Amino acid sequence: MPISATLNRQTPLILIVADDPDLLQFTGSLVEQPAYQIETVAGIENAATAARRLAPDLILLDIDTPASSGPDACRVIRKQSSAPLILLSPLGSEDDAIEAFAAGADDYIIKPFGARLLAAHIGAVLRRARLAGPPPQNLVRIGGLTIDFDQRSVTRGGSAIALTPTEFRILEALVRNRGRVLANRELAEEIWGATAQFDHHLLRVNISRLRKKVERNPAAPEVIVTRPRAGYLIARPE
Repeated sequence: MPISATLNRQTPLILIVADDPDLLQFTGSLVEQPAYQIETVAGIENAATAARRLAPDLILLDIDTPASSGPDACRVIRKQSSAPLILLSPLGSEDDAIEAFAAGADDYIIKPFGARLLAAHIGAVLRRARLAGPPPQNLVRIGGLTIDFDQRSVTRGGSAIALTPTEFRILEALVRNRGRVLANRELAEEIWGATAQFDHHLLRVNISRLRKKVERNPAAPEVIVTRPRAGYLIARPE
């Protein structure tokens, strides 16, 4: 399917990326339904350009063989797009999934899978991306950071800080609940949904990755504060 120049954005746009054109067509047939617009691109090398130009609501990245590097492809796309990204991979170990999340994926589905499961994951990721409710303020300054919830951007001293959707959701959840400690499981539910399986290690990986971007000194965090055996707390707004 060619990438269209004009898009009707009344329905979510899903960009599907795959190495193999046959796999691309198959994945597109699983997803295609009236609720979504579908655009496809063959080749990881073309994915970042397409993502930047189309500004999709969700990216579906299909890795066809164990030799393909899903995390590397995620990193390439993340240089141009912060859209929610679901990685479809034949690799099923916990380490493979954690590496993908650390590279910028928002969800991970092990192949093979059915159309209903794929649709459920897409719907859940899109719902999480919209979030249940806006924060009390659209512009918040914390620890030298300026967080713009309308633009979904974070800056320090005028310089943009590139966050993945998962990292931004962590920050947003903490800001929405500022003034109280969010327990680990509670924070995980804010990020991945109440029905997701709780993974303490995955939460720590994402918190660590976020701190490296937003803290002046990640070893002594001032923005995202840990309360031992309790959870996480955001610093007070300036």
